[in-house]
Amino acid sequence: MYKSVSYYLQIFLVSLVILLFYVWQSVQSVKMNYQISRLEKEIQFFKNNNKYLNVRLDELTALSRVERIARRKLGLVSPKENDIIVIFE
Repeated sequence: MYKSVSYYLQIFLVSLVILLFYVWQSVQSVKMNYQISRLEKEIQFFKNNNKYLNVRLDELTALSRVERIARRKLGLVSPKENDIIVIFE
């Protein structure tokens, strides 16, 4: 009698361990999928931000803008013909 109860108890415990392992593995898989999804969204955010910053950099460093700021805010003017000195080696 005790042998059969012990045998069924062992089968139950092994089955329980296998079931718990399966549940743990499923939970880990779901957690990893959420993390992957979050990281993909973060990557997309940084890609979009990088594109925006590159466009903004191009706008701010455009020669026409730099020249306009130099003339209006700093009062710079184009050199006259006799102000240019060419040096030959």
